[in-house]
Formats: sequence, structure tokens, C-alpha cells
Amino acid sequence: MNTFLGRGAVTMFFMIAAFLFWSRAIGSNGRIDARQFYISRIRRVVPMYLLASGLLVITVLALLLQQVLAWLLFTIPGTPPINGLEKTYLINTVFWSLAFEWKFYLLFR
Repeated sequence: MNTFLGRGAVTMFFMIAAFLFWSRAIGSNGRIDARQFYISRIRRVVPMYLLASGLLVITVLALLLQQVLAWLLFTIPGTPPINGLEKTYLINTVFWSLAFEWKFYLLFR
């Protein structure tokens, strides 16, 4: 059901858009200024696409930074997988001892 809500809505959008474009083509005797058409499409689609893509990149970088930061803090906050690599801790196995070492040092404030 949820699949239809997304795909169905997009399908309906393109059906309505095709109807409107076809009506415009009939109204102008089949002479549509292609250059103007593509410029208007670019002006409509590109700004939101760039905004959405930028927000996606910012979100991914923030999540990646969170994972990397845990490793830069000697794995004291944990050993999260970096970029989906589930066994990141196996790449260099010395980190577990450094976490204990820093916890030991923190006892001597």
C-alpha cells in the first residue's frame, strides 16, 4: 500500500504534466519553443535539487564526522562502523588498549 502512495502519486503527476504539455502543444499548433521550455524546466527543478542534494551531503558528513570523532577520541565513546564498514575495529586492532590507557590516565586528575 505504501509503495503505491509514492509511485502512484508520481505517476499521477506525470500523467497530469503530460496532459498539460500536450494541451500546450495543441494550442500552439505543435510549435513549442524547446529552448524556452528547457530553460523553464531547469529554473524550476535545479534550485530544489541543489538544496536537497546539499542537505543530503551535510547530513552524511555530520554522521560520518560523528563516527570518525569516536575513533579520534581513542574509542572511548565506542567503536562505531565508519561508512557502514561493520568491522572497522579489525583494520587496526591496537585501539582497544589505547581506550584503557586513556581511562587509566583520567583517573589521575
